[in-house]
Formats: sequence, structure tokens, C-alpha cells
Amino acid sequence: MKNSTTYWLGALLILLSLSIISKLAVSDDKITINGVDEPLEENIRQHLTLSDRDCQAPQWRLQAAREDAAGEITQALQALGYYDASINSGELQHGKECWSISFDITPGKPVRIELIHIDFEQDAAKDPHFEKLLKDLPVVKGEVLNHGNYTETKNELQNLALERGYFDAELSRHQLLVDPENHSADIELTMVSGSRYRFGNVSINSDFLQQHLLNRLVTITTGELYSSEKVYEFQQALNDSGYFDSAVIREHHNAQQRSVDLDVILTPAKKYVIGFGVGVTTDGGPRVSSSLEDRYVNSHGHRFKSRIRYEALLGVSLEFLYSIPLENPTKEWFSFMAQIETVDTDTSNRNTGRLGVRMTKIRPRDWLETRYLTLKHEEYDVAEEHGRAMPLILGISWTRTRKDGTHRILKGDKLHLELRGAAHDFSEGSPFFQAIARGKWINSPWDKGRIISRLDLGATIVDSINNMAASDRFFTGGDNSIRGYGYQDLGPENSFGDVTGGKHLAVASLEYEHFLNKGWSVAAFVDAGNAFNDDSIDVKTGVGLGVRWLSPLGPIKIDLAHPLDDDQNDIRFVFRMGPEF
Repeated sequence: MKNSTTYWLGALLILLSLSIISKLAVSDDKITINGVDEPLEENIRQHLTLSDRDCQAPQWRLQAAREDAAGEITQALQALGYYDASINSGELQHGKECWSISFDITPGKPVRIELIHIDFEQDAAKDPHFEKLLKDLPVVKGEVLNHGNYTETKNELQNLALERGYFDAELSRHQLLVDPENHSADIELTMVSGSRYRFGNVSINSDFLQQHLLNRLVTITTGELYSSEKVYEFQQALNDSGYFDSAVIREHHNAQQRSVDLDVILTPAKKYVIGFGVGVTTDGGPRVSSSLEDRYVNSHGHRFKSRIRYEALLGVSLEFLYSIPLENPTKEWFSFMAQIETVDTDTSNRNTGRLGVRMTKIRPRDWLETRYLTLKHEEYDVAEEHGRAMPLILGISWTRTRKDGTHRILKGDKLHLELRGAAHDFSEGSPFFQAIARGKWINSPWDKGRIISRLDLGATIVDSINNMAASDRFFTGGDNSIRGYGYQDLGPENSFGDVTGGKHLAVASLEYEHFLNKGWSVAAFVDAGNAFNDDSIDVKTGVGLGVRWLSPLGPIKIDLAHPLDDDQNDIRFVFRMGPEF
């Protein structure tokens, strides 16, 4: 009985849909317009009162709308530059289901813009932003006149004046002179800008942060020329600081002093943030992570964050970070760090503890610079040999990530450059110096696919690689390295064939992904490289095919990777879940 009811309900919905579609089809056929292209026809239909009359409209209303039609069509044509059109309006026809009417139109020769003359008087005459606007106006000399573009031009001039702080600006002259006989039009605009306003006082306060910290968050200087872009950047800086749930900036204009005072209204962000994440990869197996952040430990804006991460096939790490804002709280931080980490792979296992300080700063072009000093203690086993190291590492790194989206990145890159070294080791390790460069690039040269390339490079100066901590050596292989080989299974080997890790690293990858429907795609890839010492590199290569799915939880990637340089000739299954960068 239930299936029968479902069937009849479905049939009824289909019939209702067909009925609605048929009525829409009839209503679309009420008015026939001949002789014009699609943009003109669309504009005419929008102007016609008849377009709003349904099939049940009384005769007198239809006739009144029909009498207005010629004038409405004329207005619609002139709005798009046609001033000498001929219009032949048909008679209203009444069918069984609905009325109908047809219009035969000869648009004639269009009016084209012959002259555009725009002047700026007073302070705007010396503002380069207005000169730049003139080069990219909606109206263009020689093109067909469009009244909408003319109106948009006036709006853009007035909007730019407001954005640049010319709050007394006005268009003292705005003329559109049309000569229908010669099919030409002249545009004449004059803007009297008045004086540009400057920023006045900035009022910002909060009951949970010290005033000295709030003052350092202000990116606007009293007395500098007004710009709405600077106000937006100020608001973004407040939002990006992490202290506030919202930051509203109200402007108060003083016409006598030509100034703009800013009143900042702040809503504090939630003090504690708890994070939890799960995932799975072939390298690490099931993964669980959790974090706790205190966004403002005290009124000076100090922060604390702890994080624990467990991977079933690799190990666990626990990290604590205490951060203090510096001169620019949105771009500069000084932090104390402590970390405990255990890692167990097929080639090595280690227990590592770190204590350190770091200073982070956002440099121009969105480069994140990190300077750090870390004391590391590590006990490790590599190639059946036990070791201990305690280097004091001084380093600096630069990282930048750019992308055009978050779900599927069509264009973006992530670069990481790092210099690090230890001049002294307090245990059995050797002093060393390292340079590391990692890059990933995504580009979409066409709509149906994207190219993903990756390059990892590293070089080490050290007396003996055997006296370096395992975490400072280079290994390769795995989900994000050379697919087809196990995690960190590649590198220089000892006489027994055990991987010992290398001084240097060189790995490159190239992948093409082709998009299918509903978030699915297929991919083909090749990875090549290895970790090596001062002798020649033993290049290992992996190739494969994969399937991608943009799931609600994030991108899921499944690969079948084949190692070309493995005697066992295995096919390795690779599963990854998580963002590109």
C-alpha cells in the first residue's frame, strides 16, 4: 500500500509540474518581438507594461498597456542607443488560453559616443586615482551609447570621491548630449571635489585588554589623508588579531575641520577555543588531534595554546606554545615553545624533546618569517644503531601560502625556505648547518583540469651523518613524497641494506588531475628523487593513477602507486584526506 501511495503522489507531482511548465510556455509566447537582437529584446520586455499582464487580465487593462507599448519600446531602444527606430504594433489577439500580440521593429542606425570630456576641479585634479579611473570607464569613445553605462560612470566618479575622502564632492555638470540626426552623442562631466578630508581621532577601548595593546592595534595615524581602503585594512587587522568576535568602525565627519573621527566598537572573541580533528593517511594510519587555546591569558594579550596529536602508525606529539604580542600585535609575536614527540617508522624510531623561543613576523608580500633558538634532546635508533644528540639549533625560515580558494584550489602555491644550524651539541651529536627549500605549485591552464608540481630540496654540512639526530637527517618516500614507496623508506643505506638517512634531499613530483562531475576527478602522477650523501644520488621513481573526491569533510585522495625501481614490483595503495596546503 505504501509503494502504491508513493507512486500516485509522484505521478501527481509530475502532472502538476507539466501543467506549470505549459502555462509558463504559454505566458512566454504572449508577446512576440521581431527585428531586434537578444539584448534589445530583453530590454524591451523589461520596459513593457504588457509583460506584467497575465492571461486573466481584463480587456481594458490590456488595451491601456497596448497603447503605452510604443512609447515604452522607444524608451527601451533609446536606453541602448537606438533613436530612429520604427515600431509597428500589432493588435491584441485573444486565444482560448491567453492573449497575444506581436511587434515588428526596425532599430535603425545606433548612436555612438563621439566625445567624452571629464574634468576634475580642486584637490581631485591632482589625485592620480582619478586619472587611473578615466582609463577604465564603462563608457568608451566610438562605442554604441548605453544610458546604463553613462549612469554607472557617474556613480563610479562619485563612489571614488567618497572612497578617497572627498565628502563635499559634487558633479557640477553632467550632460549627455544626443544628436539623433548625426547618430552621435557627447558626454560632459565636471566634478568639483572640494578638499580631501583627513583622519581625526581614533577612539578604541575594551574592558578586557590594556589600552597600550589596543593603541598598537590601530593602523591609522591622526592627520593622514582619508581612504576607505585604510579603514577596511584597520578593520581587517582587528578581526585578524584573534581577540575580537567583531570590530565595527563608525565614522563621524566634521565638515568644518575636514576630518573623520573613528569610533571602534569591539566585541570580545570567545576566550577559550577547543579544537578536535580526525583523519587517516597511509603513512600515519588513523589520526586524532586535539587543541586548547586561550586567546587572551591576561589583559596584555598573551596567548597560550596546547596541542596533542596521535597517529596510530607513527606516534604521538604534545606541544605547548605561549605567545606575547610585540609592537604590531597582528604581525609580530614572541613565543616560548615546549614539545615532546615520539616517532616510530620502518627505518628509525626516536624520542624527541624541544625547548625554545621564536619570533614570528609577517613580512611584505605575506611572507611569514620565523627566527628561533631551540634546544633539542633526542634519543634515536637508525639502522640498528642507537644514538643520542642534544644540539642547540639557531634558525630562520620564510613561509608563504597563496591560493584562490579553500575547497578545490585552481591556482596557488606554498613556499618554504629555511636556514638552520647547530654550532654545538651538548651530547654525542655533531655540529651541522642545513638549507631547506620546499615548494608546491597548483595551476589550471584549462577549465577541466589542473597541474600540481612539487619540489623538495635540502643540503647539510656535517662531519658525520651518523652523529646527527634522526629528525635532522633526510629520509624520503611516502604519501607526500615518492608515492610507491613506504614512509621514509628511502635514503642512503649501510652495508646491511638498512636506510640510514642522508645529508641531502632532492625530490620532484608532477601530477595532472582531470575534473569529472559532482566533485570527482582522476589523476596521473610521477614522483622522483631520493635522499643521499655526498656521493651520487640513487634516483627512485614512482608512477601511478588516482581518484579524487571533494567530500563534505574535505578532499579525499586515493592512489595506486607503482615503484619503478623496486625488485618486488609492488603496487602501493595510498589514501590521504585533508587540504592541499
